[in-house]
Amino acid sequence: MFEQSLALGSTSGATLWLEPWGDCIELPKGRTIRVNARGNRDGCLEVVHGPDSITIWAWNQAVLQVVDCNDQLLWPPGDDPWPLEPPPTPDGLLH
Repeated sequence: MFEQSLALGSTSGATLWLEPWGDCIELPKGRTIRVNARGNRDGCLEVVHGPDSITIWAWNQAVLQVVDCNDQLLWPPGDDPWPLEPPPTPDGLLH
């Protein structure tokens, strides 16, 4: 099992996009969150910063969860803290 965590914060507020799921979370000004990833294969999260957004790309066959500073689950929705894996990335794509 390979795991990675990443702490993110925003001084002006941002939209956090979670790919390849296509879901987003609004990150209010001054809030810090943690993105946890795990998968059966080695990999790393890719982070892309935009002017008012942050996009997190999971590696192939990884699952994500987003928690706040109190470890409250923000994503995925529902009761399962580790959702089903995303579909596999087609050959030739970086993500």
